Amino acid sequence: MFQILIGIFGSIIGSFLGLCIARLPKGESIVSPPSHCDACGRRLGAVELIPVAGYLIYRGRCRSCGAPVPWWYTGLELLTAGIYLSLWYRFGPTLVALKYAVLASLLLVIAGIDLRTYMIPDSLVLVGLGCGLLFLPLGEVYWPEALVGAALGGGILFLIAAASRGGMGGGDVKLGLVLGLFLGWQQVLVALFLAILAGALMGVILIALGRKRRRDALPFAPFLTAGTLGALWWGRDIINWYIATFFGL
Repeated sequence: MFQILIGIFGSIIGSFLGLCIARLPKGESIVSPPSHCDACGRRLGAVELIPVAGYLIYRGRCRSCGAPVPWWYTGLELLTAGIYLSLWYRFGPTLVALKYAVLASLLLVIAGIDLRTYMIPDSLVLVGLGCGLLFLPLGEVYWPEALVGAALGGGILFLIAAASRGGMGGGDVKLGLVLGLFLGWQQVLVALFLAILAGALMGVILIALGRKRRRDALPFAPFLTAGTLGALWWGRDIINWYIATFFGL
């Protein structure tokens, strides 16, 4: 039952994250006006606001005007619920799980905005830095490890941005600081490795399909999000495998 409640809570948070992705790039408030149909402006009813179920009941359309509701809202609700459940299984009912749920939620908003606008708002980076500092007293990642992680996370991405001459934006570099602060230096290296690997693979696929050219921009925040989640789930295993393989320890 508790796991079901976590899934429901995750889907509710996912609905709010979708609202943030839709409104923040336009400079709109995330508090008012209440959720409404973008086509006809009608305020959504209680049933329509139920995560996932509301979308299914009305078959993905506005109850009044019949305009289609973007599918990614529901996808984000399901994804957030899945991530919250996975963090519960990984870390149990702990403040560490809460810490990484906050990080994952922030990254989902940043990734969604980056996909839509190719920009990462500085305000969200500042929120991330504040939350990272707030969770440091937990002791799961200690101050020295966090500070070195922030330096590595931001520094490595800065070097890539400088070498690529605009191929990576300053928002990604700032986001690297946040990831290092949350993850520490070992885990952030894993997260960056997975993100770069995933981004390179996706770039090759898109070029092969004719969807992108070599110099076309590719939003990197979604790959940083995926790399971070991968590091949270498998980071320690990857580090242990690396040490055992290359150092025999």
